[in-house]
Amino acid sequence: MGPLDRFEGATRRGSAVALALVVLAAVNSAPLQAQQAEIRGPASPFTIDRWLISTPFPAQDSAGSLLDGPGEETVLPDRGRELAGASWTLVRLAGSAALPLDSLMPDRQSPAVAYAHSYVRLPQDRTLVLTWLASGGSVTGVWVNGRMLRDVDGEPLTAETELSVPIRLGGGWNTLLFRAAENASGEGTWGLSARLATERGGTALRVQASRPPGDIRTGPEPWTIASPRLVSTGRLAWSAGELLEELEVAVTAWSRSPVDEVEVRLRADGVDARGSGRWLTPGAPVPIGLWIPRDRLERMRGEGKEVELQLKWDDEQVEQRIPGPGPGKDVRQTAGILLSEWQVRSAPGSSKIDRLRPGGPLPDAGGWTMSGKWKVPEALEGRDLYVDASSSPGDFRIGDRAFGSGDRVPLCSGCRKGEDVEILARSSAPWNSLPRIVEGGVGDVEPR
Repeated sequence: MGPLDRFEGATRRGSAVALALVVLAAVNSAPLQAQQAEIRGPASPFTIDRWLISTPFPAQDSAGSLLDGPGEETVLPDRGRELAGASWTLVRLAGSAALPLDSLMPDRQSPAVAYAHSYVRLPQDRTLVLTWLASGGSVTGVWVNGRMLRDVDGEPLTAETELSVPIRLGGGWNTLLFRAAENASGEGTWGLSARLATERGGTALRVQASRPPGDIRTGPEPWTIASPRLVSTGRLAWSAGELLEELEVAVTAWSRSPVDEVEVRLRADGVDARGSGRWLTPGAPVPIGLWIPRDRLERMRGEGKEVELQLKWDDEQVEQRIPGPGPGKDVRQTAGILLSEWQVRSAPGSSKIDRLRPGGPLPDAGGWTMSGKWKVPEALEGRDLYVDASSSPGDFRIGDRAFGSGDRVPLCSGCRKGEDVEILARSSAPWNSLPRIVEGGVGDVEPR
């Protein structure tokens, strides 16, 4: 999608009051009916042109909540009313792309922070792309149906440039709330633009500033959306006779309450990988790991083809096609290679687990017994490899050599491709991680 239209020219302070009067006069004289519109497709977005804007706040803490209770999560403002410690004014832009906060608030104390709110009605649940752009400042918070949009680290999703996010709106009335902070330097013309587009096909919608009667925030029904990016974490695992590399995809739930669990399946030529995430809070993406054989992953990178993702939750299932993975790390650059696919006999009283895998359950007590067998893959041929079990307390054995979790011991020297290795283990306490393989001479990995 192309960039949003930016403001045409900068408004001089001397004419700010006059412009504010003109805009507000147009608002007061215009009919207050909602804007009936249609998004015909991804290339025909709808620019939000009906807003309720709050009175400005001093920008002393633009990252925290500035509204009184009920706060950003539940506020449902209406024109001409004071709510949550702010007065709300209707602004109708008649198709203009930019909400000119600078000229609408000429007497504010700069730098300032303000909220912009709009109501959006859809005939049915629909996935849309929300794009916004701040001018002369930044967007420090966005709430969709009272849920704050966050990044994969759980931080508020903020932006000083244009940003697009797929969201799910429900059939009926939905709410959009933006918090915009003015530049402390005063550079640029402070304002905000926002638009909605479909990913495919079209939809009717209705946008208005005034609070509508009846139920608001009626949806959507539980839904999940995967980010269109597959990111390598740089983590490697050794399973049987091959190396696996972990990719992460961020999945966001959209619903009135958290989604208990989502299962993700990635399919491409010769690849079928699965992962899952639990307790997805609406609006907050959860990274889900997918472990893929490294040789097939390199082929995927070389081909540059799209991959198919299947998302399953509750009784729903959807499929998405997203770009293939980006570049990974060299084996020598990794912090260690996790040993995967241990056969397990759980301790009495612990949950029953058949195998230990990256991202899966680990021994939660002493008394677990594990065994694993691996073949040296081509990528590790000729290396001097050691076992590091520092995060896996217990007793270990390689052949006739016994060692504890505080030791680093040789696994094989000048390892030969196809060479068999076997490790036995018994936990003495809960494990924090699977044992890993490290290479001699790379960091602090020399045997003790």
